[in-house]
Amino acid sequence: MKIRLAAHLTCAAVCLGLLFADQGRLASVLYFLYLGVEVFISAVTGKQRNDGER
Repeated sequence: MKIRLAAHLTCAAVCLGLLFADQGRLASVLYFLYLGVEVFISAVTGKQRNDGER
């Protein structure tokens, strides 16, 4: 499994866990922080997440 895919699945699992624990605000902050990091990495490397995974 690719590292970025594993990071995405881990973040999604943590956010779902937080949502079920009635911590919706924390889950949304964590997910938007993760998306910001993804956009930054894509901008720096010039690659989208799925470019090399096909």
